[in-house]
Amino acid sequence: MTISDERKEAIIEHTLKFNIFMFVLFLVLILAMIVLVIILQKKYTVTFLVAFYALALVVAITRLIYFVAWSKIDTDNLNGGELFHIIDVTEVVAFYAEALMGAFQAAQMFELSIQVQ
Repeated sequence: MTISDERKEAIIEHTLKFNIFMFVLFLVLILAMIVLVIILQKKYTVTFLVAFYALALVVAITRLIYFVAWSKIDTDNLNGGELFHIIDVTEVVAFYAEALMGAFQAAQMFELSIQVQ
């Protein structure tokens, strides 16, 4: 069974729109959590918590730019030009931000285990 080119383009377009919607929602939720947890509870001094939310914000923004850039590329002749550079940069930045998030989460869990003992 083969899928027509129009169907493939429709699937790609809907997938990109869904991802853009999800990362906008993710961005709104991160901003809400920053207000509720860091600002209202005055947790600015908790380094790992502030770093986690800052990196989550970086990941959400770069992933959103990534999917918006992909949605602007002409899929018929892959005429992207500068958009490909934007896609590459956002992918790298998001990857390192996610890796740092993992490191901060591990450090926070280690710190918590020390406090519990």
